[in-house]
Amino acid sequence: GLKYDPAKEVLVTVGGSEGIDLTLRCLLNPGDEVIIPTPAFPEYWVYAEAMGATVKAVPCLAESFQLDLAALEAAVTERTALVILNSPNNPSGAVYPREDLEQLTAMLSRRERELGRPIYLLADEPYRELVYGGTEVPFLPGMYPDAIYCYSFSKSMSLPGERVGFLALHPEAAERDRLFDAIQGAMRITGYLCVSPLFQLAAAECLGATADVSVYERNRDLICGGLR
Repeated sequence: GLKYDPAKEVLVTVGGSEGIDLTLRCLLNPGDEVIIPTPAFPEYWVYAEAMGATVKAVPCLAESFQLDLAALEAAVTERTALVILNSPNNPSGAVYPREDLEQLTAMLSRRERELGRPIYLLADEPYRELVYGGTEVPFLPGMYPDAIYCYSFSKSMSLPGERVGFLALHPEAAERDRLFDAIQGAMRITGYLCVSPLFQLAAAECLGATADVSVYERNRDLICGGLR
């Protein structure tokens, strides 16, 4: 439901990991805090701590791996710069429901007003298509203006290592233009400035396509059934 301007709000990246790294390079200063529901992708810590920031890990509910909304709210301080959400989650597989995300984003919006500055939300969603049984994966930027969307084509197409993804900055994000320019600058500093044209063209041709998700579903049922 959002219309992104490709010239001002979309950046093609060398995979999702580079998109995360660039975002954190441009948003974090030493002493800032990053809130991450856990369990979580371990590289988040590497990217945040490289910038001198502190990670505040907030365990999810043990019975369901769903968000502990009260604990997340308690974790927000005057130093909070960023919240990272990964849904469907790596490694738990949990998908955060719309109601919980609406409560979380409403809380973050309120805390932004109280603090008088943005708290950015990084929606890391390379597994968006890998869901089963009609499960909804709500689009986080539709709920929160200060959202940065990160995607990789490698998971949905079952092509790990192809290294192409993108960042999409919400059209109404705080300091959107400065952030867009900063990420482009960070691309040059880190040497990520040339995303493979071959894979860019391939990804464009495959927009909306996925690998055979039924294979993943069958494996999921075997593993979860055995564990139960």
